[in-house]
Amino acid sequence: MTSEATRVLMAVDIGNTAIKIHRYESEDSVSRPLSMHSVRQSNEEAIDGELLEQLIPSQSKNVEICWRVSSVNDAMERKFQEFVAAERGSDDYRRLASTDVPITANVEDVRQVGIDRLLAAVGGNALRQPDKPAIVIDVGSAVTVDFVSDDGVFQGGVILPGIAMQARALAESAEKLPVVDLSSDMSPKCVIGNSTKTAIRNGLVIGQIGAVREVITRISQSVEMDLEVFITGGDMNFFDDLIESNVGFVEDLVPLGIALSVAGV
Repeated sequence: MTSEATRVLMAVDIGNTAIKIHRYESEDSVSRPLSMHSVRQSNEEAIDGELLEQLIPSQSKNVEICWRVSSVNDAMERKFQEFVAAERGSDDYRRLASTDVPITANVEDVRQVGIDRLLAAVGGNALRQPDKPAIVIDVGSAVTVDFVSDDGVFQGGVILPGIAMQARALAESAEKLPVVDLSSDMSPKCVIGNSTKTAIRNGLVIGQIGAVREVITRISQSVEMDLEVFITGGDMNFFDDLIESNVGFVEDLVPLGIALSVAGV
């Protein structure tokens, strides 16, 4: 590497239905991120040269890229790795494993814990106050509610089906129930739905909120300490007005966890 080269970290979060990429620029590539850009891809077919142009403008010179990838979708990750190899074959690309994540885990087998859960916990661990435990909630295809103790140890948590997954299950399992459009505003204006579709939407959203609230309540009661709550993920906007105060909404905790892992935090 020449002294003039800019070192850039691409923190890539590959989920079941989306790829999220944050670009972190730093002076030595392993410090805390100085700036961030986000690009969201909806599926593997969307991986193309336009994505690369957004992340690495063609006029940029002497840019050395470190790709660090979290993935819960093997097929999509292979596609993405092939894309990076074809477009920027000399870049440093590595998929992260649980051993790369700088957090102690008090679980049966950390290798069986989703890498996205561990990395979100790293992000929440960095954001929480030092004397307070934290609950880290990631709402996407699945919903995970995990607990980080006041000494910074990942303790595990709860996994629930996400809103879209529940909607598909209803439509597939009940012949007379329609598929609900989840792209529109789903925040219930009134709990009583005046159509089958609004009744389903209300049930999905309110049921999800109720389940998450109950998990938060039970964790809070079990630790008997004031704690902080962080919510991230693609469906976090549904929780905006329905979860009580003292909740931090964080755009993307997993890419932050990747950046902090690279930094050795």
